Amino acid sequence: PPQSSEDGGAGGLGCLELVQVGVNLLRFWTVEGRNASWQSATLGAEGQWQTFLCAGFVGVDPWAANYAPMKPRLNGMRTVVGCQDGSIYLLAGLALNKAVPAHTGPVNVLSCHAEGLASGGHDGLVKVWRYSDASGSLEVLCVVDIATQGSVAPIIRSVELDPGANRLLVGTLGAEIFEVNALDGTNVTVGGGPILQGHAQPDMDAEVHGMAPHPTSPARFVTTGDDATLRVWDCESRGVVAMTALECASRCVCYAPQGDRLAVGFGCPLKKKAKQQDGKWVILSAGDFSVVADGLTDGQKWLSDCKWSPNGAVLVFGSSDNRVYIYNADDGFALKAAAVAHNCPVRSLDFSKNSLFIAGNCSEYQLNFLDADTGDVVSDLNKVKDQKWASCTGAMQWAALGCWPPHSDGTDLMTCDAALTPGGGGRVGVLATGDNFGRLKLFRHPCDSALAQFKLFRGHGATMPSHNPRAARVRPMPAAAPVMSGEGWPGLSKVRWTAQGGWLLSLAARERVVFQWRHDADDLGAQDEDESEALPLDDDAFLETLGDDADAEALEFLDAAAEQAFYEAQAEAAEDAKSGKKKKKEKKKKDRKKEKKDKKEKDKKA
Repeated sequence: PPQSSEDGGAGGLGCLELVQVGVNLLRFWTVEGRNASWQSATLGAEGQWQTFLCAGFVGVDPWAANYAPMKPRLNGMRTVVGCQDGSIYLLAGLALNKAVPAHTGPVNVLSCHAEGLASGGHDGLVKVWRYSDASGSLEVLCVVDIATQGSVAPIIRSVELDPGANRLLVGTLGAEIFEVNALDGTNVTVGGGPILQGHAQPDMDAEVHGMAPHPTSPARFVTTGDDATLRVWDCESRGVVAMTALECASRCVCYAPQGDRLAVGFGCPLKKKAKQQDGKWVILSAGDFSVVADGLTDGQKWLSDCKWSPNGAVLVFGSSDNRVYIYNADDGFALKAAAVAHNCPVRSLDFSKNSLFIAGNCSEYQLNFLDADTGDVVSDLNKVKDQKWASCTGAMQWAALGCWPPHSDGTDLMTCDAALTPGGGGRVGVLATGDNFGRLKLFRHPCDSALAQFKLFRGHGATMPSHNPRAARVRPMPAAAPVMSGEGWPGLSKVRWTAQGGWLLSLAARERVVFQWRHDADDLGAQDEDESEALPLDDDAFLETLGDDADAEALEFLDAAAEQAFYEAQAEAAEDAKSGKKKKKEKKKKDRKKEKKDKKEKDKKA
């Protein structure tokens, strides 16, 4: 049957009714089958066309027997719309019935139910309203100021009202979720504060890059981000246990070997504050975050990575000005050298276990070895070929060569880390990698074969390095581009094993999300390894296993008779090869003679 004029409709019942809001846009859609039609709202003199941010329905119990969930206007519901100027519009059908002043800033979100609604605004307030069906108006029941709950960015982005339990869930721009009482606005979380929190997004370009596990505690790690905060996390409780504000954005952090101090590097590609000092660093106490040493700004651009030497005597920072800054931690953090070895921003730094050498990667896929004392490039690779490394975070290294795909399919390894310490639930010899598609892979370490097998895990998104929608249809940009331009870091920014390898942490910069993965060894593999025993290998099988790699050192394992048989076999193979070459030469000679003979006969006939 046709809709009545009071319902503002002039068509059939349809299958679905929708409300669409946007910039100077407020439309009511009716969808019937594959056909859709819309009618614009009429605001009259009381309303004003502007940006409408959210919408909902009030006035009818959704559990009523005659409730039609697909046709809200036919149920007698009133449409409520959140506006840019802070008002809430109530519409009867298509016409504006009343404009209610609600917030001093834009109304970002509405959570509606039969008897009222909850609104969240840019002013940091959440208001609970009662709707009167008789008068068609809204009455404020409770006002909650999220700033008083300890929010770092009290701008409301999400609200969910449970009228039965009188509870409110509030999400903020500070990446926090609060649970409060809808009657009096008190925080119902034990101890107060948010029930969940993360790094905030003060602007659209905010990212999180800094992450480092605690060197001794198997369940602690620290992160820093563009929101100028440092947060210490606990893997057991899956939450923040300590937090402090920094003077500006930070994209690198690391613990001292004893875990008592934190090195924090400042800066980011885009200026977040007027007094942002790119290239500056600071040393904080890991306990109370007090300043231990306030470093100078030696670099010209933001710092991208930092590492402490295993003996704690050297601290290095990698910068986006292509330099590696080496400091003497035992002498008041005096600058020892500013190494100029890379042609692009530094992406990762690793120390050797003896603290003598530094391995660095940059965005141009270079691997350079530096002397930790002088900063000079190590040109004689024999000095580092047998070195054992305290960490393995550079994607361009010999131990991670097999992690790169054999074909150019657009994959770019953004980060990696190897579990090099035994204990916990983890195992030594596992290499984790993260790529620009948000994929997490586990390899055996070292991984130097292009045919290396791996286990693939998904969870993160493949964030593109540009806000341009067309960028989703093109190949991802090289790693150097987003690092320099600040247009977004694609995929995973960091993967790190916690102390003892019990957890693996993966960080997506644009998502500002840390995934926590528990690493459990394969029970069957561990059982096979425990029950395995060495079996004797006869000489023939030994030689066959060696193949082309048999040399004088390998022959030491054979007795004299086997050695003689080996040389005889080698001589026989050489003779066969020589004979084969001779036969090939004779065959070519015969073929040439036959060609000449055939040509003469052909000429004679002609």
